[in-house]
Amino acid sequence: MGKRIRKILFGDLFNIEEYEEYFSEMSREGLHLQKIGRYFAYFEEGEPSYLNYRIDIVKKDEKEIKIRQYKRKGWSFVSEKDSFLIFSSPENSGFHKIL
Repeated sequence: MGKRIRKILFGDLFNIEEYEEYFSEMSREGLHLQKIGRYFAYFEEGEPSYLNYRIDIVKKDEKEIKIRQYKRKGWSFVSEKDSFLIFSSPENSGFHKIL
């Protein structure tokens, strides 16, 4: 298991596209998102990899359903914060679009 790194969150998760790109860039640098806290994102050091990240806003009672939908489409559940769910998939997997 790699070293755990925390980075301060800039702004809020409503900047969805910015955070998706930020998490993807971090994975290319070998820092893989593990958890989102109130003020920090927690990463684990590892081998660089090319991952797409998706952030979805869901109602509390729909979280489990949404997680299953993403998993069926090949995405991995990474973390959640409030109504935000965060998923990842390998960049060349073809799983870059979820409706």
